[in-house]
Order: sequence, then C-alpha cells, then structure tokens
Amino acid sequence: MDTTAQTEVLVVGAGPVGLTLANLLHRHGVRYRLIDQVPPRPVVESRAEGVHIRTQELFEQLGFAEEAFALARPLLAATLYAEGRVLGKIDFRETGLSHPNPIILQQGHVEQLLAQNLERHGGQVERPLAFLDFTQDDDHVNVRLQRPNGEIETVQARFMVACDGGRSTVRRQLNAQFDGQSNPSQFVLADVSIDFADEPLNGDLHLFLDPLLLFGQLADGYWKVASIAPDGFSPEASPDDIVKQLQLTADKHGIKCWIHSPRWTSSFRISTRMVSQFRHGRVLLAGDAAHIHSPMGGQGMNEGMQDALNLAWKLAYHLQGKAGQDLLDTYQAERGPLIADVLNDTALMSKVLFWSHPMLLAARNSVMGFVTNLDAAQPVLRELFSGATRAYASNPILRQRTQTPGEYFSNIVHGILHPNPADDLAFAGGPAPGVRAPDATGISANGQPPQRLLTHLAGDFRHRLLLFGGDHLSLERYTRLYQYAMQLTKQHGDWLRPLLVLRHQPEASLNDSKLLIDTVGQLHDRYGARHECLYLIRPDGFIGYRSQPVMSDDFSEYLNHIFALGDRIEAIA
Repeated sequence: MDTTAQTEVLVVGAGPVGLTLANLLHRHGVRYRLIDQVPPRPVVESRAEGVHIRTQELFEQLGFAEEAFALARPLLAATLYAEGRVLGKIDFRETGLSHPNPIILQQGHVEQLLAQNLERHGGQVERPLAFLDFTQDDDHVNVRLQRPNGEIETVQARFMVACDGGRSTVRRQLNAQFDGQSNPSQFVLADVSIDFADEPLNGDLHLFLDPLLLFGQLADGYWKVASIAPDGFSPEASPDDIVKQLQLTADKHGIKCWIHSPRWTSSFRISTRMVSQFRHGRVLLAGDAAHIHSPMGGQGMNEGMQDALNLAWKLAYHLQGKAGQDLLDTYQAERGPLIADVLNDTALMSKVLFWSHPMLLAARNSVMGFVTNLDAAQPVLRELFSGATRAYASNPILRQRTQTPGEYFSNIVHGILHPNPADDLAFAGGPAPGVRAPDATGISANGQPPQRLLTHLAGDFRHRLLLFGGDHLSLERYTRLYQYAMQLTKQHGDWLRPLLVLRHQPEASLNDSKLLIDTVGQLHDRYGARHECLYLIRPDGFIGYRSQPVMSDDFSEYLNHIFALGDRIEAIA
C-alpha cells in the first residue's frame, strides 16, 4: 500500500542533531516529521560525551538543563603525560560565561533527554521508518519512506533536513561533495570498568602521548578509554580484542590497572570532511551529514546541535512568511566558515598528537610542557577545545550602526544628547554582530530576586531586543524608549520581544514585564552600554544587530530589509 502525506519539514535521523532540530521546530510552531530507521540508542553508549558550554545553554533554552546536570559530571581539566611524566594541564574552568565548565554526559543520555523533552511538548520520533529516496522541484521535496512491514509511504515536504550521520544516505543521493581526508590509523575506544592497583586517576581527562591513550571517567563510574591501534589491527575487532589492545597501551605507559567488562566498544578511522554546500535546493544538511571531525576536542555532537540551532529559526521564519529564501542561504554563510575553522583546529590537534618521528616528539613535548604551564595560555587552550567564543563571519543579516563623525558634531551643535568618545570606546568593546550574546548576573524582572540574563530569556524562541538606558537616562528618553518598546510589542510581538534594560527601577513600574533591572551593572558593562544603545539577540542566541545610540530608523530599515514583515516598523525620534 502506498500512502501520501504532507508536512513542512521532514527531518531524517533522530540522533542529537535531528532531535535538537525537531525540538526547536516544534517550539517555533513548524509542522515537521522526525524519522529514524533504528531504535533509540542505549543510554549506556557514550559515543560523544563532552557537552560544551554553548550546548548547555541550548539545554537551558529548551528547558531540561537541570535534568542534564543531574546525569552529568563536571569536566574541570585535562592532564597531559609523556616520557613517563606529567607535561602539564589544561584548565577547562571558565569565568564570565553562563556555565563554569564543560560536562561529561553520554550521547545516549543526550538523545534520551531530547526525545523526552520533545514528547513532553507533544512531539514524537517515528521509528522504525526508513528513508529510501527522494526527488525535489521548485516547491517541494517528495520522499519515499518504508515501514518494517514493507509498506511504502510518500511524503511531500516543503524542506528536508538530513541529520542521518557521517554515512548519510541523503548526502550520497545528492552526490554532494564531501571533501577532506582520513587518517590511516585505526582509533579504538571502549566504555569499561577499571581497577587501579595504586592511586586511581581522578575524574579529569588524562591524555598519554607516544602512544596515544585517553582516559575519561563517565558520570556513572565507567571509564571511556581510547587509543590508536597498531598497523594491521582489524577494523572488525571484537570487544575483547579492543580491550586487550587498550590494556597493552596502558601497560606501555606503566599504568597499573586492569581494564575489563566492556559495555560498548568501537573502532574507526578518523576522518575530517565537510560538504561544499550545506543547502541543495530544498534539501539541507546538518551535523555529521555535513561535517565529520576528529574526536580530539569533542566538537562533533556539539557543533551538529549548533547547526540545528542556527537553521531552525530560519526555516520557521521562511515557512511562516516572515522572510524569503535568502535567509536560508545564511545557514551556509554562517555555519560553513565556522565549521571549516573547527575542522582545521581539530585536524591540527590530531596531527600533532599523532606524531611519531622521535625528533618531532621531543620538540612537541617540550613546547606542550611549556605552554600548558603558562597561565596566559590557558584561555587559548580552553577555546581550542570548547569553541565558546567562536563567532559568525560577516554576512547580510549581521549589521551594526554607530554615529558618524558628522552626526557627532551635528549633535554637539544642536545640543542633542549623544555618546561621547569614552562611550564609543566602551560600545566598541561590547559584543559585535555574529558573537554569542554574553550572559550576566544580577538581572531582576517583575520585582523578583535577581537571576542570570539567560534564565530570563530561556524558553522564549523569539528575537529579543535589549534597549539599554545607559548610565544617565533622562525621564524623557525613558518615556520614548518605553513607548518604542510598546509599539514594537503591539506590531511584532509574535516574533520580537523588546526589553528595556535599566540600572535602576523606575517608579510605578515594579511589575512591568518589559523591564529588566541590571542591579549590579554587569549587563551594561559586558555590553559596553555606558550610553543608550540597542542589541538584537536572535533566537539562536547570537547578536544580529546593534546600534549606539538607539537609531530606530536604521533598525527599522534593517528589519524591513531582512524580514518580510508587511507593516513597516516605524522609527522614533
């Protein structure tokens, strides 16, 4: 029997990326279907297990961060060893970000949490349901699916997103370029129990070099152990053979332990590849279907979920008539260059760690020992692993506006309040468009106790407009900004949430939901908001636009250029 159904977005693959995309599309009100041909992954399979800070923010936005933290273990540092000694440490603890450190959380748990969250809000994963093939035209993608009983279903979707992994069937049927390289070495890993004869390793990551061996403790007490296998090691090796190889490598390093009881093992060749285009008409690629990474740095799952975060709101806005297809093209413009940088970083890291020439090893160990013991180098090393400050390259939907020299002198002549050079300097140091919106503490709303900014924004999938009052906000300017916020809410409150950020609580406005009170000034400081200014935070948490002062005419032009809004947003004086 051949049945036909329609939807707006068909998501192929219910791993972390597909589940993230489905959760976000669901919250944006987009009709979607999420399919997978295999049962849910057992939670005991670690696979990817490092969850970086930006992914923790995504958990918070979706509403299950506390559940994730309860299942996870903090990752505070990595210790490096070579030549029978400790070379140094990389400290993963962050300051100034929304969360203090990465966490260890098995991929199986991540998928379970995402699936439960989807079900909690009325969504579901359809499985087992196999993707067969597709055709596309200017308006739709026509996809054939097959159920276990052989029944064929044809789905007509406005868009299809391939989240079906590194061996993506969708990507192969597109004949999409997937350029890169593979390391000839075989990488083996296992989740195991370990009995240590002496003092056990602590809960940090432990990276032994020459030959490479990695120990990382999971939240439930098991250990993830990984190593490079010798030439000739079979890619079809049994779990027992993999454990024996890991034990041999541990013995070479003089680690007195017994590795046993594997509950999951894997063996593969490390590849670094990326598609040349993330979009092919009405078919888009995300996660491992678009890019695969060396496991060094733990970027694969995290960046795949960030793909979904970038794409979801753009699909939603286009499907809801708020934007044209040009907005979808910015998925490639933003994610492509960023992923290329990540691949270069992880490939270089792997190359250095896998060196085998004696002279190169001595030089590398000397340099790594020096750098990892240098306090000034720690932020750079953290960023290499976490990518917390990676930003999007300039593109048509990122813009900023500041006063020109002519406007500055004109304001002086006419006695108009304007930013002075110190204000301009502070604003220049604030987050530019394309940067992840900084978090801050001490933010109060509706007379409630202060919380973090991202706590106030969590669960809201609209654009958020922060209208900063600055250090010296007059009653007249406060009134104008408030009226502007009211106007924007009335006109576009379905997709835009204006918020006035003030240093002090105005009288008679205790329970106004449009006000955020920056009780300790941290939010103003981090955004460089000495003077009245404006920041637009996109649904994915990145800055899309900013201006100082609040140049509502330019902001209006920006929005009406980027989005198909119908009614124009009017400027204020």
